[in-house]
Amino acid sequence: MADPRDAVLLAACPVIAAPRHGALPSMSPGLRLVVAANGVFVQVRLPWLDCLQRFGGIDSGLPVPYGALSPWLRLSFGVIPADLLRRFIASARYAAPDETAAAIIHDGRSGMLRVATCETVEADRDHVVYRLPLLAATEQVVLDLHSHGDAPAFFSALGDADDRAIKLCGVFGRVRSRHPEARVRLAINGLFIDLCDQWDSVVGLTRLGCEP
Repeated sequence: MADPRDAVLLAACPVIAAPRHGALPSMSPGLRLVVAANGVFVQVRLPWLDCLQRFGGIDSGLPVPYGALSPWLRLSFGVIPADLLRRFIASARYAAPDETAAAIIHDGRSGMLRVATCETVEADRDHVVYRLPLLAATEQVVLDLHSHGDAPAFFSALGDADDRAIKLCGVFGRVRSRHPEARVRLAINGLFIDLCDQWDSVVGLTRLGCEP
């Protein structure tokens, strides 16, 4: 490339074509875009995450000589443990009717998960402003959680603006009822993939009012 700045940008977010006859080349930890016959995909590799998700199409009138891909989502630890989610639900019930927040954190060195309460800056029954816990050098936030108190579980425009990293996001609603609601999605720098239809492969807890 003539301008070295473009080379830096491409190195930060590479673009490759999907092979028609072979497998996708392996990738180092990070993010890349993959152009395939059936769309444009984003692929992410982190210590806890291996995923390929479609985010754009290709004009059907334009034949491309690339292979087709199917999306996948793999978590290194299997599913989010039920006991960590139950601990958050308990804290959400205690905070209700106000909202609260927590994070499930993965240690890339040990492979262990932990749940940590976020520092609440301000909260009421309509919103919560919080700071994520401090992380060790080997840790990453896997699941960013917040509650909606007695209100339904949904992702708001404010949540969309906040979820600009690569992480899972979860919201729990009607937390004081016998049957709380939950929604879970994958955030990839502003791209949101609803995971309700993949609940059992992501969350180690009985489905909670999460409809695809």
